[in-house]
Amino acid sequence: MTKIDHHADRAAIATEYARKLRARGETEAAYDMLELARGGGHKA
Repeated sequence: MTKIDHHADRAAIATEYARKLRARGETEAAYDMLELARGGGHKA
């Protein structure tokens, strides 16, 4: 697995999890997960 493949897999998983969080009403956590999917850092 290449670094690019790993990033794509992480982004896909994070995006799907963000959808589930949003469906449960956890909007803030969903936005954090989408930021992770885009490759951003975790906010403190």
